[in-house]
Amino acid sequence: MAEDHIGTRPPDSIFQADRMRYRFGDGTYPAADGWLPKVAFITSDDTSETGDVQTILTTADAISEVSGSEGVWEVDLDSSGAGSPSTQAWQVGFYHWQEWVEKAGSVDRVTLRVGTMLLLKSYGSGALSGGADFRSWARISLANVEAAIQGKATKDQLSYSIAGRSLQRYTFAEWLELRDRLQALVDREDDLEAMRNDDLDGVGISLVEF
Repeated sequence: MAEDHIGTRPPDSIFQADRMRYRFGDGTYPAADGWLPKVAFITSDDTSETGDVQTILTTADAISEVSGSEGVWEVDLDSSGAGSPSTQAWQVGFYHWQEWVEKAGSVDRVTLRVGTMLLLKSYGSGALSGGADFRSWARISLANVEAAIQGKATKDQLSYSIAGRSLQRYTFAEWLELRDRLQALVDREDDLEAMRNDDLDGVGISLVEF
């Protein structure tokens, strides 16, 4: 049986409903000293489908201190969504994440790490029926913006909302700016996909944080 791999940070990308399990902390902030860990995942206006979505994980749901390793914390999101938070209901798109510890009964807080994660649409749970669109939010948005720039956008494309505004309410100059920003997101998706596909020997790849 293959050994269950536990990472040391959130994945760079993950599919909806996939289990997320990793560890963080170096023993500096143990529960015995009153420290409580938290991890937040939040989308931004520019990278979510229908607005901000924020999930804050705590020791009450998906974080526990590793037995025999005080101050080392394990995050475990159940893939089924039962008994703990799950990515199953999260929107596809880029998420910003942050880890921190708070001391019980005081205002002490220490931010440990920050980063980003791409959540992809899962192929399970009947998603293949009905001609589902598996493009990412960035790719769909880019296609709609490019259609608007070219004067070929349909009514549905012009009513498509980005950051709370329909495309028809953006100026031409704003369309050009949106296109550049969305193209950068799509390029990043392509880079991540290429890195995953090139990792054929199981050695693993270290991605640069940006």
